[in-house]
Amino acid sequence: MKNDIMELRRKRDELVNTARNVHEAAAGENRDLTADEQAQFEQLTTEAERISGTIKRSELLDAYMGGKAPAIN
Repeated sequence: MKNDIMELRRKRDELVNTARNVHEAAAGENRDLTADEQAQFEQLTTEAERISGTIKRSELLDAYMGGKAPAIN
């Protein structure tokens, strides 16, 4: 599962970097995002958040399988 998690992190980082580029392009031109840019930014960050959830769940399962379950408060 570690390879899967690494691949998910790579994909999430790629999405975040693309979202950052969209944001920085507009900021560099001292303007707000266009409607298309805003839609693209939201799509990218929504997918990055979804992947983050998948990573978190996979890491939790790995911890349980490895006997390193997180403490439950």
